[in-house]
Amino acid sequence: AEQAILRALQKLPADRFASVAEFASALSQQTAPGTRATSHAATLPRERRRRLAAAFVLAAAALATGWLLGRGTGTAGAPSRIAFGRAAQVTWEPGLEIAPAISPDGKLVAYAAGNGTQLKIFVRSVAGGRAIPLTDDTLAVETAPQWSHDGSRILFISNGNVVSAPSGGGAPRPEVPPRALTARVGWATWSPDELHIAFSTVDTLFVHDAGGATRVLAATTQPDMCHWGTHDLITCAAGNYLYLLPGVGFGNLAPGWIITVNAKTGAVHAVTDSMYISTAPRWSADGKSVLYVSNRLGQPDVFAVDVTASGERSGEPRRLTTGLGVNSFSLSADGSRMAYSVLNASANIWSLPFPSGPGAIPTQHTFGQQTVENSAVSADGQSLFYDSDLAGNSDLYRVRLPNGVPERLNSDPTAEFAPEPSPDGRFLSFHSIRDGSRDVYVMPLDGGPLQQVSRTSMNEGLASWSPDGGALLFSNLVGQKKTFIAHRDGKGAWVVRERLQDGYFARWSPDGKWFSFCKALIGGGLYVAATDSGPARLLYDATRPGAPFAEWSVWSADGRTVYFKSHDASGAAAIWSVPFTGGGPQRVMTLGDARLRSDRYGFSLHSGRVYFTLNDRQSNVWVMDVGGSR
Repeated sequence: AEQAILRALQKLPADRFASVAEFASALSQQTAPGTRATSHAATLPRERRRRLAAAFVLAAAALATGWLLGRGTGTAGAPSRIAFGRAAQVTWEPGLEIAPAISPDGKLVAYAAGNGTQLKIFVRSVAGGRAIPLTDDTLAVETAPQWSHDGSRILFISNGNVVSAPSGGGAPRPEVPPRALTARVGWATWSPDELHIAFSTVDTLFVHDAGGATRVLAATTQPDMCHWGTHDLITCAAGNYLYLLPGVGFGNLAPGWIITVNAKTGAVHAVTDSMYISTAPRWSADGKSVLYVSNRLGQPDVFAVDVTASGERSGEPRRLTTGLGVNSFSLSADGSRMAYSVLNASANIWSLPFPSGPGAIPTQHTFGQQTVENSAVSADGQSLFYDSDLAGNSDLYRVRLPNGVPERLNSDPTAEFAPEPSPDGRFLSFHSIRDGSRDVYVMPLDGGPLQQVSRTSMNEGLASWSPDGGALLFSNLVGQKKTFIAHRDGKGAWVVRERLQDGYFARWSPDGKWFSFCKALIGGGLYVAATDSGPARLLYDATRPGAPFAEWSVWSADGRTVYFKSHDASGAAAIWSVPFTGGGPQRVMTLGDARLRSDRYGFSLHSGRVYFTLNDRQSNVWVMDVGGSR
């Protein structure tokens, strides 16, 4: 019995029994025949018998917890339910506390805190006490903490670089040399032996070895929030790189999916569908299941999906929590504690006279606990179209200005974004992820059949109608920069042609002869190009020191000015103007304040008013005990 108990208490799951049944079998084999075992146990010193009994209880509890977290199945193959016990709030400061990482022993939590643009790593005891900053670097943007297996260091992202610092606080050290990075890093994870680091950029997963070599592991769609299990498999979220990335796109609601990546071969397998938000994956204690956050049944909850040794899905996802509202989470080494963040977010549409001074009071047009990411005003100025997650996932809505009753225009299980009404008010363009990538669609507002405009494996979206309503302009939003123009043919079908191998957020000029676009998805210069042909022309150079980045552009009604939105290092938003003939940018007005921030990139102009979203986001970290089946 002593040997069986010692094996059950091994640190690594691979060194323990694979199941409670196997543990019981080992116990019975080592104690048979019963009379010999009983006689031997009776001759042991009392203190040793007491320790052995206590160890047996601990081994059985630890093994049962690890088995349930990993397998999610009980006797006779029936699904077991993990028992989530007492929950305690660990943080309560105003603002955001996100990306919690619980220490291996479950006693400490590291997390990022700030406003979504400026974030710092803090460490706090689960038992209470004040938060301790991990570093003294006041200029760094820090996020994505992960503990070393002995709890002595924390791996994290600082200004897009991979670093680590002592968990008790201290100077960070580079873990991946900046020269080895080709782009900004969003997330990093240690291998189980901590000799390798996997890290992700917007379209690639890399592995950095202890010897200093960096190699491409897999090219895939927006890998993020990765976790390396106790085997050769890494799990990542895919399709929504901005979900917890500091900056303009933080909290992005786009659907995504969970993948596994073989750390040796780079083989990628999707283990969930792509219709819902699926993010923040974590391996179970035995590495046989991936736990993740999804809104597939409404409120974001923790789900689990079993995974084979080759990284493929085995069975259907199952919900482990109900109504938890979790944003991301982590588990202690033995799976007995879970740290998670709960995000309470709202983003509604407001407007101001354009331009406005600092004392102007905005008018609110939508209300409620919802997140609106994109909106547009109809050509006649009577209606406001927007996307909202009010019903669980993003659908399309219409409200009569200034404060009518919202009308839900669709109720598909997939999410729809960026509605844009045609100039004649008969159609509504939007984009949606329905087959693993974004495509542009057109919805007749008289109830006719839905029209699919783009049909590629790229991620086209954020369409803009030409002034005559005969064409759509849109860009690929992930990976290679491309701008497209779509026209209807003689039979009413949409024909798409590539206009430029460049650009994001393309917008028509009022006369339809030009369009503006941004050079980068988040931060870059502003360009214009003729609609029909010819190269693009630089309108505004954002590479100069201190120059604001152009994130979204809108033309003035007379076509003489292009306005763009930008955020400074603190996340404060402003609108700038640039003459169409060229010249330096002029600051026009600010949007939002210290509490209600205009975090998203988009805005629109109509009849002397500017329409934009204001966000109010608060989140806190909680810790919950995790037990066995019930």
